[in-house]
Amino acid sequence: METIINNQLLRYLEGHQLISDSQYGFRRGRSAGDLLVYLTHRWAEAIESKGEALAVSLDIAKAFDRVWHRALLSKHPAYGLPEKLCDWISSFLADRSI
Repeated sequence: METIINNQLLRYLEGHQLISDSQYGFRRGRSAGDLLVYLTHRWAEAIESKGEALAVSLDIAKAFDRVWHRALLSKHPAYGLPEKLCDWISSFLADRSI
């Protein structure tokens, strides 16, 4: 069930352009390698134009457990998700950790 909801939710978010094109993690057809190719391209452009390129990288330990679920859940209705789906996701995330 989790996989089905995840696939449908991602399709909806991507179809309505509600997820940043810069998001590479956990997206179909994208990988860390794609991100490295993109960054290398941007750095090369900056070097060629004698400009600057800055990057910040974060790897947050136990990132899922650190997400503020209440704030995340409050965004769902604004994205146009049905109330029953919002309730299901809320129930799914209740008292959950990885």
